[in-house]
Amino acid sequence: MKIKFENLNLTTQKPLYLQLTDIIEKKIINKEIVIGEKLPPQEDLRKMFHVSRGTMGDAIAKLVQKGYLATRSNYGTFVISSEPNRAMDFKTRNEVGVIICVRKGNTNAFFNPLEPRLSEFFTRIEKTLREKGKYLVYITTDDTPNLFISEKEKDLAGIILMGSITRGIMNSIKKTQLPSVMIGDLQEKQITEEVIDVIAEDDFQCHYIATKYLIESGRKNIVFLSSYLERFSWNINNLGGYKQALKDAGIAFNQEFVIEAKGFEQNHGYRAMKDFLNKSIAVDGLVGFSSKKVFSGAIGAIVEKGLKIPEDIDIVSDEESEVPSFMKIDYDAEELIRLTVERLFKQMETPGIKPVRLVVPGKLVKGSSIARVEEDEYAVI
Repeated sequence: MKIKFENLNLTTQKPLYLQLTDIIEKKIINKEIVIGEKLPPQEDLRKMFHVSRGTMGDAIAKLVQKGYLATRSNYGTFVISSEPNRAMDFKTRNEVGVIICVRKGNTNAFFNPLEPRLSEFFTRIEKTLREKGKYLVYITTDDTPNLFISEKEKDLAGIILMGSITRGIMNSIKKTQLPSVMIGDLQEKQITEEVIDVIAEDDFQCHYIATKYLIESGRKNIVFLSSYLERFSWNINNLGGYKQALKDAGIAFNQEFVIEAKGFEQNHGYRAMKDFLNKSIAVDGLVGFSSKKVFSGAIGAIVEKGLKIPEDIDIVSDEESEVPSFMKIDYDAEELIRLTVERLFKQMETPGIKPVRLVVPGKLVKGSSIARVEEDEYAVI
């Protein structure tokens, strides 16, 4: 085997055997030394690097411990893997990083980790992990790919990624080679490929059952409300579920009943709904996904028009809207947490396992939908 190795750095404080480990490890990872290939005898290697037998032996022992090499008496040392054996290392670490991604430049926008429902969600995750001897470290970041993670990488057993996730953040996490699970999809039009484990809600099914509920309640003219319809995969799937429920009930889809808010604030929902209602189109139901501010603004426009909720317009909202009076679309948080922790530990036990995409079904939460909404509750200032 004729491979050119770089020279050791004699001016650094890093031990020589660790430098040797890094040099050979890099060659194996880059496939310059392939699986099944035999290394030169340790005596030849130590002369090549001008180090002692002890130093060379320590480097080989380290690479065996990492799972790259195997030594056999009378046969020599062979490459058996190009992936490090990190399972034992992950098991000995006791911190899991929860990275909460928010929109760039505004840590309170769109995804607020301090909201009571999210705080409860984190508490459940923490409880589940503690039962397995792990603890959470919380980090909030925007969409800058250069994360804190390089500083914490050596301490973490794994990462849970959630919120407004960009491709840059996902790729940064992937590069760490840490066990990682992403809750929800990227902020893109296409469903996220399984680059790392993805645990997602069944967006299509959620809005199918929401629309079906309204239809079975006698509503026929149901509008669909969302922010930026064509920007995110979940919005596209939400709309698909809505359309399918109409089709199965024999109700023709009407594009005019699709309302798009051009943002996530209260005034965006108010303006979108007000513009629709000004067309004087008969409507008796509302379903959709958006932020609680958008839903609040839309309801303000409905009440301002003199329409009563739920008598004139019945509503099924997404759970995130936190409108207390209505039926809601929700997901099984316990199941989502179970799957997240299960996959995280699966990766700890088997580094390099193929990523998967798992879907958590939605459900209807029967709220007090008979409660009347008063005008001053949703006034737009």
